[in-house]
Parts: sequence; structure tokens; C-alpha cells
Amino acid sequence: MLVSMQPKPATNSYIVANDRSFAVAVAQHRGRFQKYRCS
Repeated sequence: MLVSMQPKPATNSYIVANDRSFAVAVAQHRGRFQKYRCS
């Protein structure tokens, strides 16, 4: 998911404004992705 790996402020604002539940899912996915990378 490109949004997870390369978040752009404009994209994030659009997602939050139009689909809050999807934004939450992306944020949670991004968190798991970062933990995986940092391990």
C-alpha cells in the first residue's frame, strides 16, 4: 500500500476528510509496518 509507505500530507487530509475509518485503518497498518521495519 503506497499510502502506508509514502504518506503525503495532501493525501492524508483527503482520506481523513472523506473516509475516516479508512484513514484509521491506514494509520494502524502504517504503525505495524514501521514496527516490522524497525525490528
